[in-house]
Amino acid sequence: MKTTFKILLLMVITTSSTSVFAKHYYRFWRGHIEQSMTKENFVKGLNKIFIPETVEQGRNDGLNSYLPVLISRDKEISDFPDELALVVYDSEEKYRAIRKMPRGANYQKMHWEYFAKENSRSRVPQEFDGHVKTESAYDLLESDADWQKGKVQFLIRKFKNGLSEEVRTEVKKYFKTIKSNSKKYGILSHIVLVDQLGIYEYVLYSKNSDPRAESILSSKGLTTNMNIILKNNNNKIDFNEGVNRQFQIGE
Repeated sequence: MKTTFKILLLMVITTSSTSVFAKHYYRFWRGHIEQSMTKENFVKGLNKIFIPETVEQGRNDGLNSYLPVLISRDKEISDFPDELALVVYDSEEKYRAIRKMPRGANYQKMHWEYFAKENSRSRVPQEFDGHVKTESAYDLLESDADWQKGKVQFLIRKFKNGLSEEVRTEVKKYFKTIKSNSKKYGILSHIVLVDQLGIYEYVLYSKNSDPRAESILSSKGLTTNMNIILKNNNNKIDFNEGVNRQFQIGE
């Protein structure tokens, strides 16, 4: 009898844990403008065609949230990507299924009308294991929070002289602080990407929380070159702006 009870209890705990800690599937995109396209046509095309199509081709088939950002034209980060986007799906299976659909395949081809194929790419955030590596994305909180609700901060931190061991140690400490003190800062989810140039961050807060991520990481080896709050709407965006696209799932 006791053994049966323990098995049932374990099943309940396991089921509950799976529900509470259900993970999204993320794609963290970095796009560089295709060389033959002007910046004006790039912005126009993204707003009129590409960004709306991203939502339309995915929202009935597993797309949860879409957060594109056009990077600042500040000369200090002129070698950074032109567009960043965090794209959130129910699961990898649904993402792969979308890609196999005719509309999904055409959507993939459409990327290369706007972006340079040789250096535009995406990364899938992984669990932070205590190591900070370049060309790696991390899901610091492994949260199932809804990105369409709340307040989203976007940050770019540039390495002054690359990812030195000193900076790596400071960034590692920062990631650990976020993991252990997210509730204190009102952070619901935190996705980061590290490359050779710097760190890119999407931070989701509860609506009433003040964005505080910038002040948590202090390093002489880093400069904060972008710190914006994404618009929660479907308006057009320009450079140095981002949007948290609002849409009904399954409609």
